[in-house]
Amino acid sequence: MKKTLLIAGISLISLVGFTQDTATTATDTIVPNWTIEGGVGIMLNQVGLYRWQGGGQPSFAASLLYKGNFNYKKDKITWDNYIDLAYGLIQQGKGEITKSDDRWEMGSKFGHQINENWDANAFATLRSQFDEGFDPENLNVKISDIMAPGYLLVGLGANYNYQDWLSINLSPVTGKFTYVMNDSLANAEVVNSDGVGTKKGKYGNDVGSKTRTELGAYAKISIKKEIFENMILSTNADFFSDYLHNFGAIDVNWNLILLLKVNKFVSATVTTNLIYDEDIAIVLERNNAGEPIHIGPAVQFKETIGVGITYTY
Repeated sequence: MKKTLLIAGISLISLVGFTQDTATTATDTIVPNWTIEGGVGIMLNQVGLYRWQGGGQPSFAASLLYKGNFNYKKDKITWDNYIDLAYGLIQQGKGEITKSDDRWEMGSKFGHQINENWDANAFATLRSQFDEGFDPENLNVKISDIMAPGYLLVGLGANYNYQDWLSINLSPVTGKFTYVMNDSLANAEVVNSDGVGTKKGKYGNDVGSKTRTELGAYAKISIKKEIFENMILSTNADFFSDYLHNFGAIDVNWNLILLLKVNKFVSATVTTNLIYDEDIAIVLERNNAGEPIHIGPAVQFKETIGVGITYTY
């Protein structure tokens, strides 16, 4: 039921996206200085087998994607906003339906133009997921939930723009707030390889605490460009280093979407997500009984390829 409601919610957002082509024109007329663009897609992947002697299992996967940009500019004032959503489900054979993608992110940046390429700005971004997640090695163990973790970045910076496809935002003063709003996850203690408690939770929070605060330097690189005809690359990479704890260790959150358009409605997408955060405890090695014996930070990587119906505006 919970997954059904989530899909219904994202579908509603998708329908809003499909109406934006006419809404944009109306907005430009009634409220000038706004630029609205984005895209929505339903990606499908299916494998069917019937008396197939090569073996294997049938599978079906579906994902909903939405990305929108809502930007205002008047004289030297800019106000850029974005929403990025993704949720996917997969069923293999007669197994349970599980999620294959789950993320949401939104951000806002208010700036004052200094010259043709630079502006000074204040910004905030918030990201998390829609649904609870479980350990793939033990589906009875919950490892994440909505706003567990959740990440809020707030800072002051300077943004460099090159033409209309490259943006680099640099901030020497950024607060990073990690939220673990699930009681069981906030109270869970990471144990080292010797079986000794670390007094830290899975996401760097103190055991029992639902928040963690960091102050550091931040940079964000954004690119959106048609690299070949009907092939659009969109990528955002965030980098953060905490001044007060192990400065020089860099947290990375990098998302990439490659859109290959067949026509206005049919396309193929390749998406990748890479995360590295020294405060996230990941099981790197288990013993024969399946118990963790090596826990620590590591690169997380996800890649999805889909073909489906998309609409850009």
